[in-house]
Amino acid sequence: MNSWDALYYQLRWNNDGLRSAHEPSELPAPLANQHEGSVGYHKGRRFNDLEVGHDAVTVHFVDRRGQSGKLSGELLIGADGSSSAVRRKMLGEADPERRYAGYVLWRGVVKESEVSNHTRKLFEGHFTFLVLRRQYMIWSVNLYHISGEHGSLSPGERLLNFAWYTHASEAELPSLLTDIHGHQHRWSVPIGLLQPEAWVKQLQKGEYLFPPAFRELASKIAQPFLQVITDCASPKAVFEGGKVVLLGDALSQIRPYSGKGTSQAAAQCLAMERVIKGEIGWREWEKQCLEVAWLNLLESVSWGHYYMGNTLQWGTALISHWLATKWLGVSKSILG
Repeated sequence: MNSWDALYYQLRWNNDGLRSAHEPSELPAPLANQHEGSVGYHKGRRFNDLEVGHDAVTVHFVDRRGQSGKLSGELLIGADGSSSAVRRKMLGEADPERRYAGYVLWRGVVKESEVSNHTRKLFEGHFTFLVLRRQYMIWSVNLYHISGEHGSLSPGERLLNFAWYTHASEAELPSLLTDIHGHQHRWSVPIGLLQPEAWVKQLQKGEYLFPPAFRELASKIAQPFLQVITDCASPKAVFEGGKVVLLGDALSQIRPYSGKGTSQAAAQCLAMERVIKGEIGWREWEKQCLEVAWLNLLESVSWGHYYMGNTLQWGTALISHWLATKWLGVSKSILG
C-alpha cells in the first residue's frame, strides 16, 4: 500500500518537476518529451463556472484571495471528487445527490516505531480485517501498512493505517462533523480539526472490545480524522461532444472497502489516452467507464453491507453485482 502524499509528490515530480524530500537530491529533474505539452499546477483555485465554445472550454475560477480568473483549453476533465462542481454544472437538476450509507470511518496513522514489538510483528506483512459483532453494535476495522515520512518503506519508519468503521445515525452526523472551531463540515472532518471529545468517546468504546494490539494502535493515534461513507454515481461521463468529461470519484464514488477508487481513476486515464490517439471514440469510452464504475460501486456496496452486518442488504447487493457482471460482460472492457 502507499500513502497519498507519496503518490502526490511522485506525480508532481514526473509532471512538473516539483522537487521534494520524496525524491533523492542527486536525482536529475525529469526531461520533458518534445512531443508533450508543458504542465502547470495551480493550487488554491476554486471552480466557479465554465463556458463551452466552438473549439475551446473556458473555466472561471476564484483564488484564495477572492480574485477571479479564467483558463481555456480544448478539454476540461472534471476530477474534483464526489461533490464535483463540474458535474453539478453539466447535469444541473439531474446531478445525483450523495447518499449516506449509514456508517462513518474513523481514520488515523501510527508510526511503526511507536508500537510494541509484539504488535509490530503481529501485523507485519498482513492486511488485517477485524469484525466485531456485539448485540446491536457492529464494528469493522482495516489495518495495513503505508509508506512513512518522505515515502520511506523501511521497517520502523512505515506507518500503520487504522480504518475503523462504525454505524452512526443521521441525527448524530451534525455533532460528529462539527470541528474544534465550531464549523460543521458536510462529509468529512480533516486531520487536526476533529473534536477531542468525540475521539475520546470513540476510544472508550474500543477499550472493552478491541483485542490488545488494536487497543494499543487506536490509543496512539495523535491526529484522527473522520469520513462519512456515501454513494454517488453520475449517469453521464462525457458532455459537449467530448469537450468536458468526468473522471474518478466525480464520475462514480466507490466505498473504501474494495480499495478500487484510485485504480478505477487510473484505468479511466489510460483509456482516455486511446481516445486522444483516435483508437476509440468518446462514446465507447463513456460506455465502458459507466459500466465498470457501476460494477465497482455495486461491489463496494456489497462489501460494505457484509462487513457492517447488513445481511439482507448484502445478499441483495451481491446478487445485483453478479447479474450486472453477466449482463455487461466486463471481460471485454477497455478498462481491463
